[in-house]
Amino acid sequence: MQKIMLVEDNREISGPLINLLTMKGFVTSLCECGELAVSEIKQFQPDLLLLDIKLPGVDGFEICQKVRQFSQIPVIFMSAVVSTEMHIKAFKLGADDFLDKPFCMSELLLRINAVLKRSQD
Repeated sequence: MQKIMLVEDNREISGPLINLLTMKGFVTSLCECGELAVSEIKQFQPDLLLLDIKLPGVDGFEICQKVRQFSQIPVIFMSAVVSTEMHIKAFKLGADDFLDKPFCMSELLLRINAVLKRSQD
């Protein structure tokens, strides 16, 4: 079973998303605090990271930067802050994909599957 970690502080997004991922057969873990994310990622060792940008404590960009120091785990950023600059920064830090909020859950699932497939090749 593939493992996905969601780093997201908005429970209106994280609750339904964790439920959907679990129903689709993924082992999931949720972290709601940027400050704890890196240590939880190291402990959980996910196959994919879904990462919000705006988080309490440490933002998603800093988390991605720290993760890239020890792992090439695929990262999909999700953000309500929609700007080309944010997308560029995410990809420069090593993001594999970026999805603007609000998003369609079925589109997110397709992107997750595509990124996971590419990472296994």
